Amino acid sequence: MTERQMTIQGHGEVHSAPDRAVLTFRASESHKEYETAVMRLNKSVEKLRQDLEWLGIKRTDLKTTNFAVAAQYDYALGKQRFTGFQAAHDLRLEIPFTQILLNQVLNKIANGQSDVEVAIHFEISQEEELKRQAIELAVQDAQNKAATIAGAAMVKLGKIVAIQYGVVEVRVEYEPQAFRAMAKAEAVAAAPDIQPQDIRAEETVMMTWEILD
Repeated sequence: MTERQMTIQGHGEVHSAPDRAVLTFRASESHKEYETAVMRLNKSVEKLRQDLEWLGIKRTDLKTTNFAVAAQYDYALGKQRFTGFQAAHDLRLEIPFTQILLNQVLNKIANGQSDVEVAIHFEISQEEELKRQAIELAVQDAQNKAATIAGAAMVKLGKIVAIQYGVVEVRVEYEPQAFRAMAKAEAVAAAPDIQPQDIRAEETVMMTWEILD
C-alpha cells in the first residue's frame, strides 16, 4: 500500500530596523614618484583619523580593507607613456546608527581636513536572532497551512516525517547612495537625510506529514 503523505511549504519573513551604520572610505593620491604618492596618501588617511577622533571615535576603529599602488599610463598616438603612480587606501568604520551621529560624521568629513570618498550601508547586530525568528515563522506557517488543508480535506495528519529548509536570506532593502566628499567647494553644512529601510530575513521550509487512515 502506498504511504500517504502531505508536503507543505512554509514561508517566514521578519523585518527589523538597522542599528549599525558601516561607512567605507577611499583615499587616493597620484604622483610621478612612488614615495610621494604613498606619503601624500598616508597624510590624507591621517587627516581622516584626526577628523574622526575630533568626534570621539577611536582611530583604531577605522580599519584598512585594502591598500594598493598602481602604475599609471597615458596612451596617445598609439604609444604608452608612464605618468606616475596612484595610491589608494580603502577603510571601514562601524558606528551605532543614529541620525545625529551619522550626520556628525558626514558633516565632519565634508568640511574637515580629509579629502576622501565615503559610502554607507546598514546592518543589524542581532542577525542570528533575526534568522531564528524567520525560521520559527516559516515552520508555523507550514503547520497552519497543513492544518487548514487537512481540515478541508477531512483527513488527519500524523507525525512529521521530513523537514527541509535552505539558507536564510538576510538583506538590507535600502540601496545606499554614496555620499561623496571630494571637493571642498561642494561641502555643505547639512548632511543628507538618510532613512534606511528595514533589514529583512526570509526563510522557506518544506515539511512533510504522514496522513493517517
